[in-house]
Amino acid sequence: MSEKIAVIPCYNEASRLDFESFFSFLKENPDWSLLFVDDGSSDQTSLAIKENIRHDRCDLIRLYRNSGKAEAIRQGILVAASSAARYIAFLDADLATPLSGLIQVQKALEEKPDYSAALASRVRLAGTHIERKALRHYLGRVFATIVGSLFSFLVFDSQCGCKVFRNSSDLKALFEEKFISRWVFDVEILCRLFRKTKETAFFEVPIPEWKDKRGSKLSHLDFIRALFDLFRIRLRYPQKG
Repeated sequence: MSEKIAVIPCYNEASRLDFESFFSFLKENPDWSLLFVDDGSSDQTSLAIKENIRHDRCDLIRLYRNSGKAEAIRQGILVAASSAARYIAFLDADLATPLSGLIQVQKALEEKPDYSAALASRVRLAGTHIERKALRHYLGRVFATIVGSLFSFLVFDSQCGCKVFRNSSDLKALFEEKFISRWVFDVEILCRLFRKTKETAFFEVPIPEWKDKRGSKLSHLDFIRALFDLFRIRLRYPQKG
C-alpha cells in the first residue's frame, strides 16, 4: 500500500487528462498512488483512464450520477482514508497545480507534524509563474476578502485545488458529512479543520507554478452562487471571536 494517495476528481476529462504526466509521476514517485474519481462523466473518461494508466498504483472509482466536485472528492478521500496511507491529497485533474507542486505541499506538511493539513496557495512572488486570467484573479481576491471577514481563520487562497491531509483517525470523520456547496466546499473543509484543532489546523504553501487551463467548468454565475454558499456555510459553522 502506498504511503501517499492523491485523489483526482474527474468530470468529462477524457480529452484533457495528461496521461504522460501521471504515468511519469507514478514512475518517479514509488511512494505515491493515484485514485481517480469519475463523477458521472457522459464522455469516455473512465475508459480513457483504464486504457492509458495501467499501473498497480492507479485506481478508479466511478460515480454513476454526476454529484459535483465536492462529492467526488469526499467519496475518494473516504476510500483513501481507509487505507494505511500516511498522507491523503486531492488535486485538480487538469494539473493547473502541477504534480511537482503536490509533492512540495506534502513535504511541507511532513516537516510540520503538529498540523493536520497543508494547502497550496497561488501567491505571485518573484521567481514564481502564476498564470491567472485578470478577472478571475480579482474575483478571487474579492472572494478571499469576504472569507476573511466571515470566518475566524486566516487564509490567503482557500480555493487552490491542491490540498494534503495527514491521515489521522480524524480524517474520515472530517469527510463523513456531505458538503453544502459543490464548488466552495474548500471553505467548509477549513471550517471543520479549524473547529477541531484551531491554530494547528492547516497552513498554506506558496507554490512556484500554477496555470489557468482551458475548459474550466466555473462561470461568473458560479461566483455569485459561491458567495451565497459562503453565507450558508457561515450559518452552519458558528464562529467564535
